[in-house]
Amino acid sequence: MPYKIEVREDLTMREIEVHEYKTLHNLVTINKAYLAEFLPWANFETEPQDYIETLEEWKRSNGESSMMTLGIYYEDHLVGLCGFNTINRMNKSADIGYWLAESHTGKGIMTDCVKSLIKYGYHVLGLNRIAIIVDVENTASIKIPERLGFVREVKMKEYFYRNKGFYDGFMYRMTRLEWDALKK
Repeated sequence: MPYKIEVREDLTMREIEVHEYKTLHNLVTINKAYLAEFLPWANFETEPQDYIETLEEWKRSNGESSMMTLGIYYEDHLVGLCGFNTINRMNKSADIGYWLAESHTGKGIMTDCVKSLIKYGYHVLGLNRIAIIVDVENTASIKIPERLGFVREVKMKEYFYRNKGFYDGFMYRMTRLEWDALKK
């Protein structure tokens, strides 16, 4: 059964179907310069068919292994990705990764998606701790965990490699108890 999270009326997260490989390639290509500032993989030269194997692997891995990758669909159009980059089932912990097309920033899309993914992680997957690791220079990405009440736990020295250099990262965390306390 494909994974799907209804975020709000105009916004859904779900597994990207393999037949959508051209759509994903096009989205990355259009946003290449914007994404590559903090996501070096966006600079890789790819052909649409290069995404077929990736989508097949995501579909196999979702829910069966240590990750979950979902497409973000705003008004039924793919506009980004959000998911658990890693899920440690033994320790009941995970970390979230995300990116969004530049044309869809500033609409609350990513904040709402991350919030829905957190709820899914706690209530469906039974997680206890969720982390978000962001580049210290990515101010837009930093706003997401801060807006949602995450605690900045640590600054990680030279955690990210991009543009031929190393950059620090902030690790934010939210435990299930902290999340529940925020909801009261």
